[in-house]
Amino acid sequence: SIPILESTSGYLDFSLNDSLQSIDLPNLKMTGDDLIVSRNSQLQTLRVADVTRINGDLIVNSHQSLELLEFPGLRQIDGAARITYNDFMQELRFPALKDIGHGLTLIHNNALESIDLSEVDSTGMLFFQSNETLNEIRLDGLEWIGSWKGEDEGYVNKSFNLSENPNLRKIELPELKSVESDMRISKNLALKEIGLPNLLEIGGDFELDK
Repeated sequence: SIPILESTSGYLDFSLNDSLQSIDLPNLKMTGDDLIVSRNSQLQTLRVADVTRINGDLIVNSHQSLELLEFPGLRQIDGAARITYNDFMQELRFPALKDIGHGLTLIHNNALESIDLSEVDSTGMLFFQSNETLNEIRLDGLEWIGSWKGEDEGYVNKSFNLSENPNLRKIELPELKSVESDMRISKNLALKEIGLPNLLEIGGDFELDK
């Protein structure tokens, strides 16, 4: 725990700490750059209760024991959110988050069952792939998806990619109006229902297949 830290001018990086079991930043309000939590083999909880803005990327990747990811007050991520290769996390919730500037990537979170991003209204892109147990996605307020991609990403011209999530049965985006580039929904073997009632514009290709 770092109990009285309120802000940073640069990044925060918690990586490769084999004995670290919890990270608690109860008074952090803002980061000046990235927040990186990576490859901490015993990490079980990450709590950042009061942060409202991350002025960079949020990266949480490669954990075997992480169960709880808690950001109840986070409203804006200026960069990208990349949550990948976390084997034990069952639920992902950002109850106050409105905007993800450069988009959200979720890959190979093998125990993840539900995603609740109900307050998000805009994001640079969405890339959900190979989350084996994922069965619920809530993006109730999402209106716009852009097409940003980072230097290290291979998602060229993909605004929305939902692929290889074998237990996902439905996806509903009730407020989505505009997708800036390609939209791909592919190889989700259990998918039976897609709801896009207000979608007006796709700025690229639309692909749907099993």
